[in-house]
Amino acid sequence: MVQFLCLIYSLLLGALTVNAVFIEDAFISDWQLENIGRYECVMEDQGQQNLIILSDYESNTLMSFVNETSGTIIFRYPLDFKAIDAMLLEDRSAYVLKDLEGNTYLFDASNGFLLDDKISVETFVSSCIPHSSSVIISNNTLKFMDQDSQLEISQVPLRENFESLKFLYHDNLGSVKFLYSTDDYQYIFESFENGVPKNQWHRDEVVSDVCSYTFVDVPNEALLSKKSELLTEQEFTNVWDAYTYRVSQNWGRFKGFLKENNYSPGKIIMRLMKMDSHSLNYSSDVEFGLAKYLIVASKKGQLSAIDVRNGSKVWQRQTSLEDTIFMDNLSKKSQIISFDKNGSYEIYDISNVTEPVLARKDRVEISSINLISKLSENKYLLQSGNDIKKIFCLGGCVDEPITTVLATHDKKGVHGTIVKSDYQMQDTWEITMSESEEIVAFAKKGDEPISNIGVTLGNRTVLYKYLYPNLASYVVANKKTGNIYVHLVDTVTGELLFSQFHDEKVDIYSPVNMVFGDSWFIYSFFSNEPIPEQRLVVVELYESLHADERVTTASEHYDPFRAVNKPFTISNAYYFPEVIKRMVVSRTKYQITLSAIILELTNGQITYLSKALLNARRQPEVKMTDSDKKEVMAMPYISTLPLNDQFIITHSRALLMGETAELISVATNLESTSIVCDIGHDIFCTKLHPSGQFDTMSPSFEKGKLLATILGLFVLSYFLRPMVESAQLKTQWLVRS
Repeated sequence: MVQFLCLIYSLLLGALTVNAVFIEDAFISDWQLENIGRYECVMEDQGQQNLIILSDYESNTLMSFVNETSGTIIFRYPLDFKAIDAMLLEDRSAYVLKDLEGNTYLFDASNGFLLDDKISVETFVSSCIPHSSSVIISNNTLKFMDQDSQLEISQVPLRENFESLKFLYHDNLGSVKFLYSTDDYQYIFESFENGVPKNQWHRDEVVSDVCSYTFVDVPNEALLSKKSELLTEQEFTNVWDAYTYRVSQNWGRFKGFLKENNYSPGKIIMRLMKMDSHSLNYSSDVEFGLAKYLIVASKKGQLSAIDVRNGSKVWQRQTSLEDTIFMDNLSKKSQIISFDKNGSYEIYDISNVTEPVLARKDRVEISSINLISKLSENKYLLQSGNDIKKIFCLGGCVDEPITTVLATHDKKGVHGTIVKSDYQMQDTWEITMSESEEIVAFAKKGDEPISNIGVTLGNRTVLYKYLYPNLASYVVANKKTGNIYVHLVDTVTGELLFSQFHDEKVDIYSPVNMVFGDSWFIYSFFSNEPIPEQRLVVVELYESLHADERVTTASEHYDPFRAVNKPFTISNAYYFPEVIKRMVVSRTKYQITLSAIILELTNGQITYLSKALLNARRQPEVKMTDSDKKEVMAMPYISTLPLNDQFIITHSRALLMGETAELISVATNLESTSIVCDIGHDIFCTKLHPSGQFDTMSPSFEKGKLLATILGLFVLSYFLRPMVESAQLKTQWLVRS
């Protein structure tokens, strides 16, 4: 009997085996908002299937081909010159662009290829301004007139905030096409055949000129209700009354769950066993901190909220601010604040995150602001172009006994400032550059949590990290010699703690980047000697280079005005096959996950490298001891870091970000997961798991089979229990089976 039951159980386990399914997350957990920008010129190709749109991109022109039927972008190509006008040839097979210096370029209208860059045009007739004597725009209405009788043939209503007509095509056969813009960066295309609407679409370009941003978490309504219940429980003086209240609340939730599923046992079971429903996914995203809104501000003052999970626009609001310079999320008050360069600011209440309400509008006492830094929840440092610094406090500044030390910088120097308890500012130290030098990269140590204080070596000893918090590093470029100097300073005293230089004829006009971790910093530059190469250099800081030797203690409080022990450093350099445009370090909630260095490349892609690869203690394999090889994630030194296709998080996407874009990483409630966004001309966001998804299960996890397996174990245990008890009893009485 026992053998028969074991056989049945084995068959049950075989039938309920959970299969592992690997699903490619490309284009599922990531998204991109492709933008064109402000349309400066719109033309039509020869086949009348695509619109050729010219727009501003940085200081030059972006050429885009857009499908005339759907409005989707076919391709975009940044030109290396600024086009001020365009002329479409009569046969529509090609078009000519004119730059600021009067040079003309001939392009193929079907594919955008450059045909000739030295073409001469006797008579240049602009095609960027729609010309038609048979069209009248009046009272937000587009009226089509008969050329002979000047009588109205038809009319099309336009939006109330109509701005200008960008494109118009009208023949005598009843075919009409036009595209117009509104004052909030909306571009609407419509086409008609014999008065019957044929195609209609619009493109939203409001987020193509983002000048500031912030992130807002979607509130967890379930947690808010539970918080309210716990506060109510604390008001009861009798424990029994509090217990009765909690039972009544749980019973009410249970009745609501039954009512939601129409009291159907089948629906209730399916609800419990189904994990990939939209409602459950949404609630888990909120609980795990994956449901966030990216709030962006445009130069024209529009605020737009974008769902970070899918890129959909949640709401849009017009403000009175222009050229916003800074935004911040006042999470404790459920508010966001937005500043512009003139000193005006607006505060919006986002208690209902889908419907922001203007709560306050005012201005500060300083204008021509060029930099705003957050000091605490309600305190900000404002700096103007004429080097005026001021502390701004929401609700007024109250004297506090704690002073704050700041380290600011510009191209010509690094400055130390103390904010006193009465919020008066005093400069303490300054490092200035010579005439031929300028600061090209700067990074300060953040206030992220420290997950470990040392590195465990292969022989179980520990190399302790240098965790002094007041650190900043910067790169100085010498324009005359082509050398760069890397410095590490104490932000309180200005003391130089570490320095090194590179004389490989660095291209200072290529991007130079720097990021700071818990006890290390990494910088990148492009060198021309001995061969043109992109380089990545990592510098790690330790209290001592001898294992188990620690200078500080866990209870010791750092006093920067006393002698601070300088760090011991180890540095290593690597080659990288692509030019790096921007760098950022992945951020997680507790910084337990292995850090990843996220890189935006000049080819429009984003990839990342594990910090384990960028290890300053890596050495050639011939020099590695047995103890070195036993270290976790130890690997021999190889000078070139490969570009692994599996770590390109943009997949096949091509991003156009611009020079003022920002690459950022935001932590979630899942320690394994970080949200990475690149905000510029385009907007791109994705989820990154540097150490894998070790704290979450896939939505496709077969919960039903797991529950069935557990149920099978209970049933089997029920039948086996009397047999086991009988066997134990016979053993005690020495009865042979």
